[in-house]
Amino acid sequence: MELIIVIIVTGLFLLMLIINIRASNQRQKQTIDMITNSKEPTNEQIKTTTKLQVTKRIEFPYILDDYIGQQLARSVLKLNLFNKKFSPVIYSKPGMGKSLLLELFCIERNRHLFAENQKNNINNRLGEIVRTEGGSLSLYNTAELVMCLEENDILFIDEIHRMSMPIAERFLSVIQDKMMFGIDPRNFMTKAKELIRDKYLEGLMSGRITKRGVLIDIQIPDSIMICGATTELGMMPKPLLDRMFPIRLTNYSIEEMHELVLKTYHKFQFEPHALDLIVTNSQFIPRLAKRMIVAINPEQKNLKTITTSDIEQSLKFLEIYKGLSYTQRKYLSFIYSESPVGRKTISDYLGIALSELDNVVEPWLKENGWIKISSRGRSITTIGKEFVDKELLGII
Repeated sequence: MELIIVIIVTGLFLLMLIINIRASNQRQKQTIDMITNSKEPTNEQIKTTTKLQVTKRIEFPYILDDYIGQQLARSVLKLNLFNKKFSPVIYSKPGMGKSLLLELFCIERNRHLFAENQKNNINNRLGEIVRTEGGSLSLYNTAELVMCLEENDILFIDEIHRMSMPIAERFLSVIQDKMMFGIDPRNFMTKAKELIRDKYLEGLMSGRITKRGVLIDIQIPDSIMICGATTELGMMPKPLLDRMFPIRLTNYSIEEMHELVLKTYHKFQFEPHALDLIVTNSQFIPRLAKRMIVAINPEQKNLKTITTSDIEQSLKFLEIYKGLSYTQRKYLSFIYSESPVGRKTISDYLGIALSELDNVVEPWLKENGWIKISSRGRSITTIGKEFVDKELLGII
């Protein structure tokens, strides 16, 4: 009786083993057929493989040297124009011009690289800037995006701190070894499968058989560069940050802000006091300065000269007083009598996210010495109380 039971159990075990082997072989056959039988993709199909934003070359009217301010950052970028192992990540508070500076660097790199190759009679393509957001990357579309990169292309990841740890781990090998390991091609879209087949036949990939099927190792061109921009450097996955080159943007000076406004809006004349009002209320952030001019809509009004009254009207629209937004004035008023106050309590009171509190509301208050941050929370300083008593009493 026991012998019969053993025979039956053994038979069932062997049957299940045969079924699993056949299923595994079928999966492997489907994967290999997908790789070898796809039609040859066109360049347009390659470029539309993913739904991620692909930015073509943008013709700015200026070069990296024309960028106003940030002398140290520009020097570092120019020094590493042709460094293949250079992966910059620019960080600063919002509105300081990180993306513009990085895009100018990418464009100038590609132009110089193309000119150098032409001089040496090397038939090489002019690279493109492929731009995406860190939070939009997944395990699947990351591999598709990397496969779409061609010679001299630059992958620009904005808000790179939003990238998850599994995605960051994939980019480690991309930055260090120009490889992406362990990709399952069955999860890709049809056009990406065509690209896999094309690169597989060119020998740019290697494959290995596992229980899940065939996994592909993708090799990308050595001239590709990965770069990023972020407002929260400390939130980046540490292994990824350790392999990139952090570059900090500093505050602009009064002279630089004057020049930036005049250059950006060169079609208009500015009254001297109007220009001073823009700069002193901008917290030395270019985006805020531009916002004041956009608020009065000078193009539609056909203005030739932007006057002091125009900027005063704009400040009223934006609820800016003494360079502070309504939220910042409300912040100072709240901690004036309740100090010290916890970060979460302030965030709930103002009705804003913690990230907005850290990156938008508090930086200017800290730079002026009006608030102090400790383990107990946020508290107003003596200088901050004097400022509130003198400038904001009855205004908030």
